[in-house]
Amino acid sequence: MGRSTRSTRSAERAADGEVAAALTDGLDLVAFAGTTMINTAQTRKLAARVRQRGTVLLPLDTGIRP
Repeated sequence: MGRSTRSTRSAERAADGEVAAALTDGLDLVAFAGTTMINTAQTRKLAARVRQRGTVLLPLDTGIRP
């Protein structure tokens, strides 16, 4: 796995977090899947933004498999 692959994955994860955050600005309910793609720092920022705006997040898939 080269650096470019890691960089691409990091950029995709950042984009996922930014999209979810942007949706909380305009919607009262945001449902999404793939929550494991958002890193810990983004999760904290998103949680703070959600609390501030009173938005409800509905994760559809936790990504955890038995």
